[in-house]
Order: sequence, then C-alpha cells, then structure tokens
Amino acid sequence: MRKHCTILVLIMAIILQSFADRSVQVFSRDEGFAEGNISKPRIYIKNTGDDTLTFLRYYYYFTTEESKQPVFDDYYSPDVNIAIEHLHDSLYRVKYEFDGNIFPGAMYPSEVENVIGLHYPNWSPWNKENDYSKSFGTYINILNENIPVYDENETLLFGIEPPDTGNGGTPPPPPPPGNDTLVVLPASTFPMGYYAVYGVESVNIADSVTIKNGKIGSNTYIEVGCDALLQGDIVAGGNLFLRERASVKGSVQIAGIVSRQNGTSVSGSETDSMHYEPVQLPVVSVTPGVVNKIIPVNQSETIYPGAYDTLIAYAGATVTLRPGTYSFSRFMLEPDVHLVAELNGGTPIIVNIQNMFRIADRCTVDLPIGKEYPLSLQFYTAQTEQVFIGNKVVFKGVVCAPEAEISVNSRTKVFGGVYGKKVLIQPNVTLCKPPVLADLYHSEITFAPSFDPLNTFYTSIISQDAATLNVLPTAEDTGITVTVNGNNPAIPVTLSGSSTDITILLTDTDGCSSTRYLLRVQRSPNYMIYVNDDSPCTPGTEDGETWATAWKDLQDALDNAAITGREIWVAEGMYNPTKRIESTDVRSATFLINPGIEIKGGFNGTEPDGVPVGSPYNTLISGDISGNDGSIGVWPPTISDGIYLSDNVYHVVTTNGNSKSIHLYRLVIQGGVANGKGYNKIGAGIFNKNSSPAIEYCGIRQNYSDSSGAGIYDEGGFVSIVSCLFKNNVSLSDNGAGLYNKSRKPIKIDGSVFDGNTTKDSSSLSGGGAIYISGALTEIVNSVFTLNIAKGKGGAIFNNGSILKLVNCTFYNNSATKGAGGINNQLAQSTIVNTILWNNNGEISDTISNVNYSCIRGGYPGNGNISSLPEFTSTINPEGADGKYGTNDDGLRLTGNSPCLDNALTSGAPPVDITGIIRPSGSGVEIGAYEYVDLNRTNKTFLGRMRDGVFYETADIDRILQLSNPAKICKYSKSRYHRVIRA
Repeated sequence: MRKHCTILVLIMAIILQSFADRSVQVFSRDEGFAEGNISKPRIYIKNTGDDTLTFLRYYYYFTTEESKQPVFDDYYSPDVNIAIEHLHDSLYRVKYEFDGNIFPGAMYPSEVENVIGLHYPNWSPWNKENDYSKSFGTYINILNENIPVYDENETLLFGIEPPDTGNGGTPPPPPPPGNDTLVVLPASTFPMGYYAVYGVESVNIADSVTIKNGKIGSNTYIEVGCDALLQGDIVAGGNLFLRERASVKGSVQIAGIVSRQNGTSVSGSETDSMHYEPVQLPVVSVTPGVVNKIIPVNQSETIYPGAYDTLIAYAGATVTLRPGTYSFSRFMLEPDVHLVAELNGGTPIIVNIQNMFRIADRCTVDLPIGKEYPLSLQFYTAQTEQVFIGNKVVFKGVVCAPEAEISVNSRTKVFGGVYGKKVLIQPNVTLCKPPVLADLYHSEITFAPSFDPLNTFYTSIISQDAATLNVLPTAEDTGITVTVNGNNPAIPVTLSGSSTDITILLTDTDGCSSTRYLLRVQRSPNYMIYVNDDSPCTPGTEDGETWATAWKDLQDALDNAAITGREIWVAEGMYNPTKRIESTDVRSATFLINPGIEIKGGFNGTEPDGVPVGSPYNTLISGDISGNDGSIGVWPPTISDGIYLSDNVYHVVTTNGNSKSIHLYRLVIQGGVANGKGYNKIGAGIFNKNSSPAIEYCGIRQNYSDSSGAGIYDEGGFVSIVSCLFKNNVSLSDNGAGLYNKSRKPIKIDGSVFDGNTTKDSSSLSGGGAIYISGALTEIVNSVFTLNIAKGKGGAIFNNGSILKLVNCTFYNNSATKGAGGINNQLAQSTIVNTILWNNNGEISDTISNVNYSCIRGGYPGNGNISSLPEFTSTINPEGADGKYGTNDDGLRLTGNSPCLDNALTSGAPPVDITGIIRPSGSGVEIGAYEYVDLNRTNKTFLGRMRDGVFYETADIDRILQLSNPAKICKYSKSRYHRVIRA
C-alpha cells in the first residue's frame, strides 16, 4: 500500500510540474522621453508564475517614416540577443531572445540594464506616437501589453501582437536569414588611458573647467559648461550640449546632435549622426580581507599589497603604497592626507575597493619626484554610492567606478583619468591626462606582456644576432613629443651585451605631464619557443626550449610567450584550441593571440634556424576539436553533414589588443564553425577584435559562419595580407565569407587568392562572396578572385562606402544574384588599373569606378581599356592540375596570344607578379595578376624567389597555399616540401 501511495504521489508531482503556472508581466519606460530624435525603450520582464523561466522571446514593435531605415544601438543588454527585423513596409520589430534564469517573483533585468536606442542615421525627428509598443512617453515603468512574450515552445505568455502582422496573436514568422537583420555585438571593452573622462550614462562638465589631453566620452549625453576649455576630442553615443563660450580644441564625433549657446567653438571637425558602439567599463570582483588599517592624525604608515577590510587615514596622515594589488572594503582619506605611490616603472599599484572610495578636501595622491608613471596608480571601486573627490585635491592616477557617479569637486587638479557610470566635474577643476601610447611595435615584433597603454614595462627576447632594433611607438594623444632613448624614434637603437633597456618618453608639449615606458630587450640564442604535436616528451615534461622538448599544445606556447616575449616556431601537425573563453562551453575554445606574438609555421621539427623547410600545408590550426570533419563528403556540407560541424569551435583564432605587433606566418586556419549567438556567429577562422595583425603565406579555408566573415571577421584592421589563400569559406547570412572588414583602417592585400567563398544571404544589403569592406581604405594588388558566389551583391567584392584600389588583379567567373558578380560599389569609389574582369555575371556595378588599362568584358569607359577575350590558358581549372596556385599550370595565366600582353600601365604596377616573376620596368607589363612566361622554353625555372642569395622554385616554397580538395583531407605527411596527402 505504501508503495502504491508513493507512486501516486510521484505521478501527482509530475502532473503538477507539467501544469506549473507560467506567466509574466512586461513593464517598460522610455529613457529618451525628453529627446525628440531617439526612442530608448527599457523593458522589464517579471516572472509572475511559479516556474523558473530559462528562455523568453519578446518583441518591441515600431514603425518608421516611409523609406527611412532605423539605426539600432545596444547600450547594455546582458543575457539577451537582440536584432531588428523588417516585417513589411514601415513596420519593424526589435526581437529580444533571453537565455538565462528568471526565478518566480523575480524581475529581469536590473534597473540599469536592457536599454536600446532607435533613431535615424541623420538623427531626424523620431515620431514615437506611431510605435505600437511605445512606452506612452514617460520615465515611469508602466505595464505594457503591446510587448508580446513567448516561451521556448512559442506559447504566448503575455501581450498582444499588432493587428497588421496578420498572425492572430502568434509571432510573425522570422524573416529569411540576413533580411535586414542586424547582428548585435556586445559593448566594446573600454580603452583605459585613452580617455581623460568617460561617463557611461552622462558627463557633466561645469563652468571654467580645463581638461588637457585625451578624449571626453559617454555612451549617451555630454554637457560642457560656460568658459570650459577641453583640449581633446569629444565622442558620444547621444547628444552634446555646449554652454556659452565653451571651447573644444579637438574634434566632435557624436551619434546625436550638437546644441550650443553663444560664443562656443570647436577647432576640429564636427560629425554628428554617426554610428557609435557603446563601451563598457571594466568590472572587478573584489574580495576584501578582515584587517583594518587606521592611520592616526599626522602619523605615517607603509601598507603592503594584500587584502584588507577598511583603510581610514585621518587628517595630516601620510600613507605609502608599494607596487602590487590591494583589496579593501572601504578606502577613505580624511582632509590633508598625503598618499605616496612608490612606483618604479615595473609593477603597477592596483587598489580594488568594494564599498566606499572617498578622498576629502586638500588631500594629495602623488608619486615620488621624477617617476613618470601616473597611470600606473589605479583605483577600481564597485560601490553604487557617489565617489567623492574633494576640493583642492591633487590626484595622480586613475579612478574607475562602473556602478557609481564620480564627483570631482572645485579647484581640484587631476593628473590621470576619471571613468564612471556618471561623471560630474565641478567648476574650476583642472584635469590633465598623461600621454599614452596607442601602440608599441618594434622590428622583431615580440614582447610581453600584452600591450596595454597603462602598462609601462615590457620585455622582449630576440635573436642574439640582432645588432640594432627599430622601436616604433605610436602616441595616442596629439601634441606629444616621443623619444626613444632620448632620440628620434626613427633612429635605430644599438644593442649591446645580452640586455638593453630602451626608454620611450612621451612628453606633453605644454608641460602638462609626461609618461615613461621601458622596453627591456634581451639577446639570446634561445629566443624561440618550439611546438611540435609529435614531440617525444610525455605530457607534463615539455618546456618548449628545444625541438626535443617542444610543447605538444600550441596554447602552452602562447601562454609562455605572453610571459617571456619570445617568438613561436610550429612544426607540421594538427593543433586544436583548448583554452575556453566560457568555462562551460567547450566550443568557446580559441587560440587567443595578443600583441607581441609572432607565430611561424611550416617547420619539420629539426631546423636549427628560423628558415622553415617543412610545409605550411601541413601546419594546420583547426577548429575540429572532435576530429570528425574528415567524414564530410562535400563542401559546402549538406544538411546531413552538419552533425560533423556542430561540435567545432566558434573561432579558431582570436586576435585582440589594439596593436600591430601580431604576425602569423605559414599556417592553415580551418574548421571554425561560428553558429552560436552574438559574437559566436561571426569570424569562424579568425575573429580580429581590435588589433592590427599581419598574416603571410597563410591559408584561411573551410570555415563556416551563420553571419559575416566566416574566414576572417576584421574589426581592428589587418595591416597586411600577403600571399594567402582564402578558399571555401561559407557565410549563411550577411557579408564577406572570405574577409569581412569593418575597421575603417587602411589594409593592403598582396599576391593572394580568393577561391570558392560563398555568402548565402539573398538580401539586397548583403554580399561580398570573397570580401566585404566598409569604410576601409583598401588596396589589392596581384590577386586572383575566382568562383566566389554571393546570393546578394558582389560575388567577389562588396564595397560599401570604402575607397578601393585594384592593381594587376584577375577576376574570373564570380557570380552574384543581385548586382555585379565582380565588384559591387555602394556609396563607394573604386580605382581599377591593369585588372581583368571577365565572365563575372556582371563585372562592375553602382556608383563611381575609375577604370584604366584593364580588360573588361563588355568594355568600360577609361584610358587603355580593352574588351577582347583575355585568352587564359585553362578556365576549367584555375588552380591547375597540381592543385596549387602560383605554379606553371595555373589556369588563369595568359597565353602568348592574349590581348592583355604588354597593354598594362607600367607606372604604379607592382615589381613582381603573383608568382614572384619580375615585371618589366619599362613598357610591356601584362594586364592581370600574371606576367606571361613562355613555358615551352627548356632548362629554365621561371617561378620562384630569392632568399638569402639562393633561388627557390615556387614548388618548394609553397608561394600561395592551395589544397585542391580540402573536404577529403584525412591525414598529413611530414616530409620536406611535401603537400597534404589526400585519401
């Protein structure tokens, strides 16, 4: 009987569980109530049922004026993916997908989260009265039934759909992938040291304030008081208000509009209605100790790094801090306290505070005389109450309060930076941000730790054969004098002995402040870190010091290089990411490469010097962490083959760090599958967040993404891409399957091949099967584009608002469903010289193209253009029978009868062609990527290059990476100059 009762109870519990009440309420308000050119809906979901909610989809509906497209800004929306969807005509909706936990009775999100901005690109008036889900024009949270909410089963939990969707209370079907859908990216990491002042929600600068050097920024609103003088740029995600006689000695770049009173001035350019990506201040977890530090009146004490409860220094006390990290619950200085930070240019002083940071009147926070490291003193506080910095304070350092307002009171002098949720600078304050480097780069590339403008000490280990070093520092601030060991940075530094200290000094020309960086360069025969997946060492015994003790895991070498500042040599083999970005998600593993890292592949594992004799074909950096991609039958994969990709990493390589000092050489990067959410749906091969790396002799192939940039997604701006192959990368939606570039920085692509890359988004706003560029000054020379496909526009290149220059390139058999299959220009300009565009389902379309000395099917206006058949050697197989570009049998070489021979413009032509053949210096240069070679001549090797006085045939140096059937690779060989073995 008891057994039966127990079963009955269990059955009843299951029944009750299955009928658990799921219900929610939605509240909203308009944070932009007082702003006529933007709508800022803030939405709250309250769980009114008795079931924990783990997934919700809800919609905010709005309409636009006819023919206007909305712009979307995500200010802060954790645990939710957001996109705009265009339904029909002028009806849009914002789709929110929440993935987390909302417990019964709880409300999501917190008071400061889940706010977006909707406006037009030119910030013209936004009529909120037409918005179905509007918040009725109020700052107060109200119940809003016009925001429908669904659970994971598409069950409507709350709200009413607008009648004109025609769906009778069910969610409208989602638009096709990429159809006017914007991918929401998380807020950018805050660039510490580049700003003098940053207030996430607002910056209010009072009358007669002076700010020297550095930017003044906010995600939203900035106000500058009467007679204030700002010697730096202003950037904001909202509006700017300049009061009477306010003067800005810099530029203004804002997403909103500028309002001003009489007598204001801006010396630089003014740009409003611009796109702005909000930034997020760093959040530090603080665990204080239990020991109090109480310094009595007029007493002195030195406090060493560690965890403490409360520090209180009473009037007239002197407190000394040593380099290292501190944690406090409270840190309070009473009036007239003197705090000394004993910085020496090495380890910074970092003070983390949990509950209260306060500096009273007339305190001084200072460094010893002659120590030029003010930004190495850093205070981070997690408090939510106001941070108070009193009157007549002298403060050297950085203070950051992401959850609180910072008030800097009258007649205070700050030499550093002030960053908070809100920032209030009171009258007659002077704030001087010390100058910092935007980038530290030297001719041997490597250094450690990763570049950070607030870090002033670096170490680099280089070859003992190096006699000089070119140090190339770039100052972030204008009006700064930069010296290297007291000299012009253009003068090389002579290296002597085993170690040389190099001083980089940045000085403000008006005497505001200075900053000193130190680079310690060590010359050593052991300047490299060895990696070999066939290392004879057992796990745990490797040290990377020799080939015999090489690391098996590339990640171990990266970790070591981040500490030592040495370059990495990688032998042929297969290397998979192991370091996870999210500890619970194995697919978040990536090779995270920070500034100061150089990786050289293609070694066979025996070389005594830095010249690899193995093959880059076999140095595989792969996202196939389960090792099952070899089961894929064809590429792009079929639906049934998708099972083999579902466990690949989102990003094989991630480059980050705002620097040019990353170099990847002779590697194949493959097998990334970016089909997650947010950033995990872009950049499957390489996701370049904000660095400017260079890659050379690399293959970017067979990567797959739900959104843009399957091969490379470039936010930071690659410096150069040389002799690389982009092959068979696939983006399901949006743009740029091979390369997606939105950095707005100059980039040069030289001697590279883009073959078989595909974007499958049919939207008229999407395209660029091989390349999508937006706003970047792009030069492409000696490169080949073939068999690239865009379901939208621009089978080879979609040029959106950029200046594009093409010299001696060949475009053949690229296609697009909409627009040109070759080059599609949208609000952009292209200059095309010495280039072949043939059989591309439309060669060039839209806006302005200046074309000269080129071979264009159908002809094109310009000087020296021809429209005759270019006479390729074999269009059936562009890579040739050997499966390698850059060899004698390349199909897009020219025959001896080609009209492209000797018809190109010599001036400005590259000195060699895509294979390394020298082009004539006088007349007789060919149109296209290849110079003509008579292959019938005997006893002569034409293809190759000189290295250290020795001529190497192209077949031996793998000039351009090419794998003829990448879907069939099952294993690799490790013999010298050997290609990948195909099953």
